[in-house]
Amino acid sequence: MKRPRGAAPLNIWEERDGSPETLIEGCLSHAPGAWQEFLRRYSRLIYATVNRVDLPVIEREDAFQAAIAAIYANLATLRRPAKLVPWIVGITWRQAINSIRKRPPEIRQPRADGVFDGELATWPATEPPPDEVLVSLERAQQTGEALAALSERCRRLIQYFFYEDPQPGYGEIARREGIPIGSLGPTRARCLARMRRYFEERGWL
Repeated sequence: MKRPRGAAPLNIWEERDGSPETLIEGCLSHAPGAWQEFLRRYSRLIYATVNRVDLPVIEREDAFQAAIAAIYANLATLRRPAKLVPWIVGITWRQAINSIRKRPPEIRQPRADGVFDGELATWPATEPPPDEVLVSLERAQQTGEALAALSERCRRLIQYFFYEDPQPGYGEIARREGIPIGSLGPTRARCLARMRRYFEERGWL
């Protein structure tokens, strides 16, 4: 896929086609830079999954490192590279739950969402996370990948319009970008169209 002007420079793994299949093959063959690129792409997903279990900070770090080790050790067992994201979420979820299982029952606490640690501690070891957790994390990862493929200006515009709180007005955005206010709407539409095309090319819609 042709990169838009202003997009981040390609690295060797993106140049090879950027697919999960290619990256996984590189990791399994111990190709230089492959594992580092894997972590660059997916470490945020791993940490976001750990955070869904609402662990104390020190346990989050332990669960994060345990998840990375488990992913690395089991990568060769992944049969369908297209399912890499839910596979990562599943492994990470189980590692985070294991952090709760290791606690004595008497010190398990209610979590921020009202669920007691004891309930998560009995979560079957082979079960994936709840569907709503998996869908949310998978969509966040897909959105992050689509944003990374955009030009720098498009990424900034998406940030202004959909993520910045409070959202800046059209006049402020035009001032920041140094462009006429009348061009913001069409430019935003083109950026969103590129994101949609990225999703469609990967069968995510």
